[in-house]
Amino acid sequence: MEKRTNKKKEIGAALIITAVLIAAGFIFYQNNNQENESTVLYETEEDEAVPVRTVRVNRESWHLTRTYPGNIEQWEYAFISGAAGTRILSIHAREGDKVQKGDLLAEMDRSNLNQAEVQMNTACNEVRRLENLAEAGAVSGQQLEQAQAQYDNAKSSYEQLREDTDLRAPIDGVITDKYFVEGEQFSPGGERPSLMTLMTVDPVKVTINISERYFPLIYYGMEVDVMPDTYPGETFEGEVDFIGPTVDPVSRTFRVEIRIDNPDHRLSPGMFARVRMDMDEREDLFLPAAAVHREPGNQTRYVYRVNDGTAERADVQTGDRMEEMLQIRDGLNEGDQVIQEGAGRVESGSEVRIVE
Repeated sequence: MEKRTNKKKEIGAALIITAVLIAAGFIFYQNNNQENESTVLYETEEDEAVPVRTVRVNRESWHLTRTYPGNIEQWEYAFISGAAGTRILSIHAREGDKVQKGDLLAEMDRSNLNQAEVQMNTACNEVRRLENLAEAGAVSGQQLEQAQAQYDNAKSSYEQLREDTDLRAPIDGVITDKYFVEGEQFSPGGERPSLMTLMTVDPVKVTINISERYFPLIYYGMEVDVMPDTYPGETFEGEVDFIGPTVDPVSRTFRVEIRIDNPDHRLSPGMFARVRMDMDEREDLFLPAAAVHREPGNQTRYVYRVNDGTAERADVQTGDRMEEMLQIRDGLNEGDQVIQEGAGRVESGSEVRIVE
């Protein structure tokens, strides 16, 4: 009987201990769960601040450099032509020949020239005869004036025919095209505009079009770099030789011609080249271009500036670009902190957390 009683007591004690352990475990679980919930809540509240990386607006000295495309052109050119319908007697120059001003390039049939020479000499003799008579008072001054006028006309015709017969180079240059051969009748037109073409290729030039905003920065004699695609990595020195006096109202650009010395004739008309111009040295505010955004559908540009842990939008006016940096003309101050990474996750008024 006592054994049964003791056994019941042992079982009861075990049940009580088990109940106490279960209750203690439940209380521990509840407390631990509340702590975890508090931790999660705390972390969630802390994570409401969007992590971002920022950059400061700096004032920097820089060179305003612009590059423009263009084609190398002859400095000047001339069409060599004689009188239409005249037979070509001889040609003294070939394509590629270098010639100097005054060199004889071709000769045309001399029949008309010889006839004009006879008429000129006849008119000249008549003037001399009348001059002698005028000294003796045998002819009037009017007759002498008429004879002189006839001589002047005959001489002018002769000189023009001589130019059309003995074809000489009007400029220094290179013969680039020859359209006729000896013995042909000279009849210019269509694909044969002249007897031959003469071009000056030392110097040569490049014509470029520049935005009107840079008009005050371009001046005669301004040194530039010319970089032909034909010679990768090589630069030729050039200078501004002509500045267009007007601005195109459609493109808002003006024409500039660059002169390049070409003594060894390495540069040939038709080559593509780029002209690099160091226009000005400035000191301005700059930001990385990646920190500046543009509204879809318009030209408004803006940044997100950080102020006391809050992002605030600031519209900015931008200017020139220098590699990866963008000039800031208005809207920011030197030292302002601007979001460079993470701007896509914020809006004006968002709390932000700056990370390294």
